[in-house]
Amino acid sequence: MNDVHAIACQRCGNCCTIDMMAYVSAEDRKRWENEGRTDILDRLDDNSVIWAGDRIISRSGSNVTHCFYLNSDGTVCTCGIYPTRPGVCRDYAPGSSELCPLYFNKSR
Repeated sequence: MNDVHAIACQRCGNCCTIDMMAYVSAEDRKRWENEGRTDILDRLDDNSVIWAGDRIISRSGSNVTHCFYLNSDGTVCTCGIYPTRPGVCRDYAPGSSELCPLYFNKSR
């Protein structure tokens, strides 16, 4: 069902400033198994990020500032696994939360 009032994504990457691996569902995992996406499954199973109370850090201690699969050319962002991205990413609607700058621009 398409919303006639849907907002077009500006590809800023703000919605990708979380570690999407924390939101992977059983359905996502099953799809990746069926697709043979061992690259994604290995990263998921490695659990290379740790919740440090107030932020997510890598095992090396550096802050995790965005999804591992977020790519940027300095102008626009793209998803490295877009065709098979997790459900939480598929369901995200531009402008639907304060993560997105469009949230503050939409007419109320």
